[in-house]
Amino acid sequence: MPKKKLTAKQKETLHCDLHPISDWVAIIPDEAENRIGSIILADIAKPRPTRGTVLVTGPGRPVDHDGGEEVIPMSVKTGDYVLFDRGSGKDVRVKGIDVRLVREEGILAVVEEL
Repeated sequence: MPKKKLTAKQKETLHCDLHPISDWVAIIPDEAENRIGSIILADIAKPRPTRGTVLVTGPGRPVDHDGGEEVIPMSVKTGDYVLFDRGSGKDVRVKGIDVRLVREEGILAVVEEL
């Protein structure tokens, strides 16, 4: 799947305007494949992407600990390329750009670039 390319200005605008809470992660999903072999798919038939780049994360998951609240830090960070569960999260459109909001538990792996 091809990675979606955003300009630095688009990334900066989205990063400033979008502030996930708790353990939510904003991901810019890769472009969906528009063909299978030589068959071109209609937009409605394209599978939902399962890979993308982390745009911004929330502060972490709050948990009660010894009568107080502790925040478990996020295990992903801005710029990480991740695999996520196809059914997880919510698709939103921010400033004309498609963004997927996913809970940290819906992220399956961080892919290291080789």
